Amino acid sequence: MLTGIYQRYQTSLDRTGGLDYDDLIWRAADLLQHRPDLTESLREHWPYVLEDEAQDSVPLQELLLERLTGTNGNWVRVGDPNQAITSTFTAAHPRFFNEFIDREDVVAKTLPNSGRSAPLIIGAANAMLHWTMDEHPVPEVREHTFRRQDILPTPPGDAQPNPPDSEADIRIRVFSHREDEELPAVAASALALTQQMPHYTVAILVPTNHIGFTIADQLDTLNANYDNLLRGSGREQEVASVLHAILGLLANPLDTKALINAHAGLYALREESGWHPAIPGPLEDLGHFQTILRSIYQPESVLFPLDEDALLDAIPTGVASEDELLQLDSLAAFLGRLFDLRSLPVDDLALALADEVFGPVRESANPDELQEMSSHELDLAIAYQIASQLRQWREAQPEWRLPELVAQLESVATGRRSLTLIRADDLGFEPQPGRITLTTQHTAKGLEWDAIYLVGVDGFWIPGTLDAPFLGVSEFIGGDAKAE
Repeated sequence: MLTGIYQRYQTSLDRTGGLDYDDLIWRAADLLQHRPDLTESLREHWPYVLEDEAQDSVPLQELLLERLTGTNGNWVRVGDPNQAITSTFTAAHPRFFNEFIDREDVVAKTLPNSGRSAPLIIGAANAMLHWTMDEHPVPEVREHTFRRQDILPTPPGDAQPNPPDSEADIRIRVFSHREDEELPAVAASALALTQQMPHYTVAILVPTNHIGFTIADQLDTLNANYDNLLRGSGREQEVASVLHAILGLLANPLDTKALINAHAGLYALREESGWHPAIPGPLEDLGHFQTILRSIYQPESVLFPLDEDALLDAIPTGVASEDELLQLDSLAAFLGRLFDLRSLPVDDLALALADEVFGPVRESANPDELQEMSSHELDLAIAYQIASQLRQWREAQPEWRLPELVAQLESVATGRRSLTLIRADDLGFEPQPGRITLTTQHTAKGLEWDAIYLVGVDGFWIPGTLDAPFLGVSEFIGGDAKAE
């Protein structure tokens, strides 16, 4: 089945003259093999090659760099096979880097010292390493998972001394139910810790984004201050949904449904913050107002009125109250102004819309209200990612116009696709004292906190035997995926 799918995919690439990421790598490696003149020129241009996170390289990347550096080149591979985390979804595997380290022509320089953690924490990590290699019930896990190498504290006088054991602690709590007990308890405990130790940075690390969304709901209920680094977070969908609705109207101002969706998105923002320039006040009967919007046969007559009576002429006589007419007039004026931005490139258009939709602040707000209604930095950051994604789609499909791009964005708005967010540490993310960071155990690699909650440490999410349940999306393949 997959062979047939891939063949059609490759045929489509060939027909359009397109290259995917793997094509770029293997074609480069192929050039280095068959063009010795080019290879020699590149070796002179880059006499030193340093490869970071080498344990996550796939074999083709390793082949490419080996041909680029040659037998006499200076190729420094920095990596740790015990930190290989991409082998479940790429062709990478720790055995490749292990085999490289053990080659006779490779000089291995170990860097075992770490000042990040107290000796107590380092000892726990080393104990887990040795238990896995010596006592794990699955022979393949014992033999192939880890390389036997202990983490060592930094020596005396090092610039990054380890925290003392007096500041370290490991606590294990057992819960009989995840949703009803573990997740609420962890959220409450993390919040209490930030209040008791406001100088601490605190993280909740979850095995999957789905569990993270559930904890986010708990943190929202507690009014906790936290940074949500989950991919495909609920807020990501909400921001994408509003932008999708506004862009949908800009793409087709003749569509009454697009006008209704744009109002629904803006009204949700108004309910969330208590104010929005497009919505002057709350509605007594939201359903009735949406019925009025559905009755507008030609929404363009409201968005681009020819005279002052255009609004009254667009809706049936006597169905709208004075307040509803005011609401409709304000909505039409706000949305009509956005059409002035339509000539911008799609990524600039998305950013400009985000400033209009998520950024405004009521001038008469008192300082307490201002803090709540100031421009939403997280929303604008998500909008920036959406703008980048729209630009990528546009560059990949130059013939696409706004309607096609809006159709693509719907998959993000409905949660069927996550944005390709840059890793938090790539953005220079620094945990803030007194705030909780919510992210996955996978994404947390490379980041540091004073206190960490690990959620879902059990035989379901971290299986220890071959009898554990299959956690993939087996409904897409049909039948028992483990048996297949």
